[in-house]
Formats: sequence, structure tokens, C-alpha cells
Amino acid sequence: MAIFRFTTSSLSRQLRAGVTVLLLALVSGACANLARVKDESIPRLVEPLASSDFKDLAAQIKGLTEMQALRATRGLIQFIDAESKNKYRTADMQLVLQRPDKIRLIVQYPITGTKIADMVSESNRFKVAVFPTG
Repeated sequence: MAIFRFTTSSLSRQLRAGVTVLLLALVSGACANLARVKDESIPRLVEPLASSDFKDLAAQIKGLTEMQALRATRGLIQFIDAESKNKYRTADMQLVLQRPDKIRLIVQYPITGTKIADMVSESNRFKVAVFPTG
């Protein structure tokens, strides 16, 4: 029958070695998360879901080319310039299009529906109104 004896110094060394290994595992895991870089600026290519020729594609968009009017009542606009981006964050919009040359765009605050801007374009005339904010 074998009897194992642990001295205080050997137990202390084993404990220190175990704690050191545990700390190294935690630190390496934390550093690995910091070093990961995920680039989402370039979208992944989507593989074709079906093969098609020109006639099939033309038939698919024919309904859109024959459409005479479009009304979008809910849209989200995000501003690019720094001043508008900080002031408005995002805004709702309503868009009305009528062929061949009529466009109306209304930009509003998301919750209150207060108008921010109203743009109208008809043929060669273009008007825009930017409303004061309080």
C-alpha cells in the first residue's frame, strides 16, 4: 500500500502552478477577444439563388418600369453632415413619386411627426422648405 505524503512546500508549489496556469488561461482569453478584428465594411458576396438569362430578368423588372406612381409612408433617413447628424439623429420620411417628373419628400421627427423639411419637384421647378426647430 502506497502512502502519499505532501509536504507544505510541494503543496504550495502545486497550488502556485495551478493558480498561474488559471491566470494565464484567463489573460490569454481576454487578450484574444481584444485582438479580434471584424471588418464589416465590405459585404460578403451572395451566391446566386437561381440562374437566369436576360429575358427572365427583364420580365422581373417589367412591373416596376410600368409603375406610374409610388407612395412610401415609412422610411428612415440618417444624416451625413455632422451638424444635422447631432441635431436630428434619424428622421422619418414620406415619399410620393408620380411619373414622369413629380416628386414630394416630407422629412419628420420620428415620434412627434413635426416637419423638418418638405421638398417638391415638378418638371423643371424645385422647391424645398426647411422648418425652424425649437
